[in-house]
Amino acid sequence: MEITPKLQDNISKIINDLFYSFEAKMLGVYFKGDRSYFKDVTDADIENNIESIYRHTLATLNGIRAEVDTEQIGLLADIVHNFLEAKRLNAINKIIADVRGAQTEIEVKKMIKGTFAELTNYIALLTTTETAKVRAYATVEGVTQVASSVNDSDPTCAIYGKWDEKTCKYCKAMYHSEDNPLIPRVHKLSELHQGYFKAKEFNKDIIFLPPLHPRCRHNLTYIPNGYGFNERGDIIFKEVGWDEHYFQKTGKGIKDGKSK
Repeated sequence: MEITPKLQDNISKIINDLFYSFEAKMLGVYFKGDRSYFKDVTDADIENNIESIYRHTLATLNGIRAEVDTEQIGLLADIVHNFLEAKRLNAINKIIADVRGAQTEIEVKKMIKGTFAELTNYIALLTTTETAKVRAYATVEGVTQVASSVNDSDPTCAIYGKWDEKTCKYCKAMYHSEDNPLIPRVHKLSELHQGYFKAKEFNKDIIFLPPLHPRCRHNLTYIPNGYGFNERGDIIFKEVGWDEHYFQKTGKGIKDGKSK
């Protein structure tokens, strides 16, 4: 079917409105697009604004005096923007190609409806995934600040989460003990990988920070010196000098000495 310049412009405008409105709400003051969407920034749900999520998570971990890394928030905003920009351009090209290949108006409407349903689902999924990723980055910063306050330069961390029929095989392998899955594996923060996990590159010894996937239920937790786990996976005080990371690696809880 022939597509006129006016129709092409209308398609672009509709897609742009969908994406720019969502991006403005999610990025807030970090939104770099058309300022005509500023109203979407002011009307945004604060719980889905990445700066608010970052600040709230950090304050929860380290109090109101937590040091906010605004540069990190900016980098996270750039990641979200790049994802959305690529998807926006792809959506415009796809709809235009579909219209050109259609034979009837009914076929055109069906194709456009299907594409918009796909985009709506994508944005909903992106909201869930990226807000969880922002919380994860803020949690890392919070753990670092808490550990630094007690002179712990490379904190020991566990990644807590549900162990049930819904737990994915990658989370089970990376985050849970093989001997007792209720007990989380621990790692030094420096050992954990930031970024996006790809299942085809899975290696249980390369541990990614959560969320590992959309709707991941695992979260990073700081394990202070002296603390470990009971058989139910609860964090408990063991004894002065107890090193849970060393214990899981060697079977000994105290370096250069005997534990009780």
